[in-house]
Amino acid sequence: DRSKGGERGGVAAASAAEVHPKFCGLRLTEPSSAMPSLEPFDPEPLGGPCPDEWEPLLGHRDDEELALARKLREAVAEAQGPKDPLTMLKFLRARKGDVEAAARMYREAMRRRLEPPYELGFRTGELDDAIHRRLDAFWKPLGLLGFDREGDPVLWSRIGITPVTALARLPLDFVLKHEAYFFARTQQAMEELMQRVGRPIIYFTAVEDLTGLGMQHLNPAALQNYKAVVRYCEDYYPEMVKRALVIKAPRIFARIWSLVKHFFDEGTRQKIQVVGANDTYEALVRYIEPKWIPECYGGELRLNGNAWCEPVLPRPNGAIPEELLQEVISTWEAFSASKPSG
Repeated sequence: DRSKGGERGGVAAASAAEVHPKFCGLRLTEPSSAMPSLEPFDPEPLGGPCPDEWEPLLGHRDDEELALARKLREAVAEAQGPKDPLTMLKFLRARKGDVEAAARMYREAMRRRLEPPYELGFRTGELDDAIHRRLDAFWKPLGLLGFDREGDPVLWSRIGITPVTALARLPLDFVLKHEAYFFARTQQAMEELMQRVGRPIIYFTAVEDLTGLGMQHLNPAALQNYKAVVRYCEDYYPEMVKRALVIKAPRIFARIWSLVKHFFDEGTRQKIQVVGANDTYEALVRYIEPKWIPECYGGELRLNGNAWCEPVLPRPNGAIPEELLQEVISTWEAFSASKPSG
């Protein structure tokens, strides 16, 4: 039933006083048919979401990894950005324990994330996010909802129904700015959860539904934009994914994967598990309790009267409306023209 939850098959845009539902699913601490609160996140800048007293809860692999994380903290002491134990561990693991490489990565990531047009501006509310909120229902078609068996969040993605043609038309700089907006809200959702449960949350389990993947996903311009999006995540927001379960992969997936797998770091590729077409539920229930698996995948969760759990898990019904696409393009062109050259 796609009649509930708002326009275009239950994929409603948030009002100016609300966050899009796809960022709010972690506010449901137990399965519920009711929608979560859509109240805006606290407008806090990048800070230390993980206080020092939580360091023993991070589960360092051994004493050496703990010592290296502390060494990394010393190495980037002069750089701007959060230096809490969780952030240090993520960058250290992203560079396989190489403190010098992790320090370089951290400095570059924080330089980008702290620039006014990017994450910091969206966190503090200094940047107008209206156009991004309108686009939320279509790109990216994913949302945070529920928890895996280890108590970590689950991110559900429906990348197979990505409006590829429209994505190819979006200016790359705008795509990256939208990515900054997406990560600002995702980070805020994770930090809010950490404060509520009183422990660090390092990773989430990702479920990638490839239903709808086809020849249109071989669009060269769309692939270039997708590569930029992947690298933005890998380079500036490392070590967020614990495992990625790829479900409902059509035959063409092997061809597309041969083209895009090199967009990802080796460590990320090793976390990807491609599930057989007939094994979707069995794979999901191995890591996620049935109560947190949407009905559309064989589980028990039905949100907002919808087996697909829309609009917390967006399922765009068609392409991005042309009027919205034109508004995005014209808004970005006007913004770019207003920036000083050089």
